[in-house]
Amino acid sequence: MPSWKDLNKFLINDNWIYEPRKSGTDKHYKKRLSNGSILETRVSRGTGEISSGLFSKILKSMECSKSYFNRVLANRRKSTDDPVKRI
Repeated sequence: MPSWKDLNKFLINDNWIYEPRKSGTDKHYKKRLSNGSILETRVSRGTGEISSGLFSKILKSMECSKSYFNRVLANRRKSTDDPVKRI
């Protein structure tokens, strides 16, 4: 299973926008899709692994498949794909 650090790297590579918050312990990210909708997710500042159940929920909220996640994470370059098209 991926770690919180892996999720953070994925979001950066997939062009999500970091939105700093004054309070709380999570990092918040947003992404605007070509159809105008906005996706939001949070990343724990922890360093451990993400449980499989939670990781599945995170992928669903990001409208992202596990294979796409792994591809973007492995490529280490910014993606231009729209999440709606990549599932």
